[in-house]
Amino acid sequence: RLVINSTIDSLNLFDLVEPQDAIIAFGGSSGANSIITSSSTNDFKDTVPGLTLTANAVSDTPVTVSVTADVDGIMDKIQSFVDDFNKVIDTLKDDTKYDADTEQAGPLLGDYTVDIIRDRMISAVRQTFDVSGKYKRLSDIGISVGADAKLQFDKEKFQAAYKADSDSVEELFSAKDKGFGYIMEDAIDYLTDSNNGVLTNTTENYDKRIDLLNDRIDYLNKLLDLKEKRLYNKFYAMEEALAKMQSMQSALSSFTPIAPISMTSQQGKGKTS
Repeated sequence: RLVINSTIDSLNLFDLVEPQDAIIAFGGSSGANSIITSSSTNDFKDTVPGLTLTANAVSDTPVTVSVTADVDGIMDKIQSFVDDFNKVIDTLKDDTKYDADTEQAGPLLGDYTVDIIRDRMISAVRQTFDVSGKYKRLSDIGISVGADAKLQFDKEKFQAAYKADSDSVEELFSAKDKGFGYIMEDAIDYLTDSNNGVLTNTTENYDKRIDLLNDRIDYLNKLLDLKEKRLYNKFYAMEEALAKMQSMQSALSSFTPIAPISMTSQQGKGKTS
């Protein structure tokens, strides 16, 4: 709707296109068996649960929509998760390694937080999930923990499992509060929660230790400054004493030696001098 406030009497308006909702008849080839649904846009969301239909043009004949699972897309996302998981494991390994040749230790060597992170992540992957489907473990569909605690993804095994029972595969990932997605999310929240996560608490503890060490450094610097001043004062005092001694020595050395006085007297036969 358009409202125009104008003094022009000859202004005429007319509709080019009458606005109206998009309408589709869904559910059958004949109008009698169809369900009419409308949308203020061209998108129809959840007319079929989990599916969004987009009307691109008017059709006088029925349109058949075929929906198939994008297995390759699912595998790409799983592979991306596996790669990211392994990157975390590699980072933990690099930060906790020890090089015997150079005697260099990683910054997190001996830090118990690393063990908590690794154990929590691996536990989320290895556990048996309380779901009703036939697949109870990720290893049943090709996702397993291999060498060095890194994940391996067997795509052929996953494809076979998905083909045999796609519903069980989906339930294994998405069952509310029981599937791998929820379990892994809980594990990550436990580690990274901004209020009470393991990493958050550890970071705060490190920050406190850094603050304490900085305070200690400031205190020791003050002590060193005082000691430096005392040493300088002692040095100046010694220099002053040395200068006075040198002055006394110069004064003493300026004295002219006095020749010894000799006296001779003649008494009788003896001589006294």
